[in-house]
Amino acid sequence: MINTFITVSNGEITGIHGGDIDAVFTNNNYKDHERIIIPDNVSVTVGDRLVYYDSDWNRKPDLQLMIEGLIPVPEGYLLGGNELRSMTAIERIAAGLDELQLGFKIENGEIIPMTAIERILAGLDEIPKGFKLEGGQIIEMSVSKKMKAGLITQEQLNEILASKNLEELKNRLSALQTPEALAQAEIDEDYAAERKAKLKALLAVKGFPVTAVFPE
Repeated sequence: MINTFITVSNGEITGIHGGDIDAVFTNNNYKDHERIIIPDNVSVTVGDRLVYYDSDWNRKPDLQLMIEGLIPVPEGYLLGGNELRSMTAIERIAAGLDELQLGFKIENGEIIPMTAIERILAGLDEIPKGFKLEGGQIIEMSVSKKMKAGLITQEQLNEILASKNLEELKNRLSALQTPEALAQAEIDEDYAAERKAKLKALLAVKGFPVTAVFPE
């Protein structure tokens, strides 16, 4: 009797044949393979597994085969319920498909730029000259430390300190010249005397020498 049948080994379709299902194969490749009659009007693929087909020999959709775990999910995709979706950028990084771009980090489910300190700690940037890391912050070095580090000269240090002295002097003089200070001096003799003494001391600062550094 002539039939259409397939040979199967370990659940995999190894061949499609026509003829007597009990015939002896001259090709030893099919020796001991199981033989299964299939309808003439169906189409199967050599290399497929039997479980890829339903009871009517219809091949299941690839999505269904993925859901059943019969074929792998394509690289770069994930199963979400009964749907196949592309991986997000973070999921691709987690799966080892992509690398996180230098200078960026994953935080709260987002890819965001590193902070300036994180870039320094990661070796991507250097601490700017004249600054240092302290307490998790980038802070400017004192002028004396800048000079010790060779970043400024003694002359530059003197100029910086003199400028600070002058600025502090102006601030202190301004504080004694506010409308409130002037009004208080008119009605309070003790305050007026104290204010006068402060003004005299401030005005006595001549040339704003480097040694006359006001506290910050």
